Amino acid sequence: MKIIAFILLLHLCCLSTAQVAGTYYFGPNNKPLDNEAGARTKLDIIIKDEFSFQVESFRMKETGWSPVSVDKVKIRSEDKYGIRRYVSKVLQEKITRIYEMSADSIYTFTDHYMGKIIRTGESSSKIPLVLENNVTEYHPKGNKKSESNYRQNQLISNTNWLPDGEKYIDNLFYSVDSDPVYPGGTRAIHTYLYQYITDKISHTGKLLGTVLVRFVVMENGKISGVLIESGIEPSLDRVVAEAVSNLPGKWKPGELDGKQVRCSLTVPVNFLRVHEGRMFDFLDYSSGMLFW
Repeated sequence: MKIIAFILLLHLCCLSTAQVAGTYYFGPNNKPLDNEAGARTKLDIIIKDEFSFQVESFRMKETGWSPVSVDKVKIRSEDKYGIRRYVSKVLQEKITRIYEMSADSIYTFTDHYMGKIIRTGESSSKIPLVLENNVTEYHPKGNKKSESNYRQNQLISNTNWLPDGEKYIDNLFYSVDSDPVYPGGTRAIHTYLYQYITDKISHTGKLLGTVLVRFVVMENGKISGVLIESGIEPSLDRVVAEAVSNLPGKWKPGELDGKQVRCSLTVPVNFLRVHEGRMFDFLDYSSGMLFW
């Protein structure tokens, strides 16, 4: 019994250096916060037993905290963690994360997915990651996706590439103090996209699915770098990309630390089969989604 107790105590001591159970709050640009005030995201870390714990992620919306994902973590050794990520209770990916401790008490981590390296970087803690210095990400086929620089978990700069190796837009931010705003709001976006797409494609009422479109609102309010992340069929995907690229007018740019910055937005455009031949159900731009 004493031997078992000693082993358990030793393991829990190792676990305590990896993470501390509790709730962690993050503000714009993933800045760590001491409390909930001004938080955009939060992580709840729950220890399940001496060999596993769970990380539950939430995003703040107008209605309160909304669940994003659940990471179920198995501690395979002190320096090797297995992470299963679930979204809406559906397994999305299985990652093996390997840590090394550097001389300045910074962890170097490497994430593996299906036998390939997808991310390497540095962090001041194991769980949750508090990113420092350089983080490199890779596309599924191995080409470099981005090289980013962080300070206290906050993104400072990045260099980006497309899956085929072509250069993309640099210094993109994904979380800012003030989000980009389109003049006329969601109704104006809806009216334009609805008209543009129905003018180009006559059989939209027969379509079902989601076109995931990504674009950048530049510092001058113009749209650039429109990409289809996933789609329904090539002809429709092209029209959606074309519609977004030609959105008239300028956005009010996003702001971070009092400066206008480039903001990357990813928006699902959902095509629904609805009664009485109506394509359009509702538009909820506040949640980052366009419904059709």
